[in-house]
Amino acid sequence: MGKETGITLIELLVVMALVAVLASIAMPGARAFVVKRATASAASAISTDFRFARAEALKRSSRVTICRSSNQTSCDSSAGSWSVGWIVFSDVNGNQAIDGND
Repeated sequence: MGKETGITLIELLVVMALVAVLASIAMPGARAFVVKRATASAASAISTDFRFARAEALKRSSRVTICRSSNQTSCDSSAGSWSVGWIVFSDVNGNQAIDGND
């Protein structure tokens, strides 16, 4: 009969317990990292859109509006969080509404 190789159930349970302990130590740090990266990404996105709106206003020599929008087709007039989204559009007549294909 040949030599048998493998791991025992006890060895497997010990390794699984060690992995669980290490994962529980690492998770709070990973969660904080994910939140920090999401915040940085959102700040970068809105900053980029404000720079774009300014550049377009200068290029077109007309008004460009950036406003909070939950449906991506019109501005939300109610106060609230910009986390729902925003839109950037040429607003020639200054009424804060998308008028056409400008």
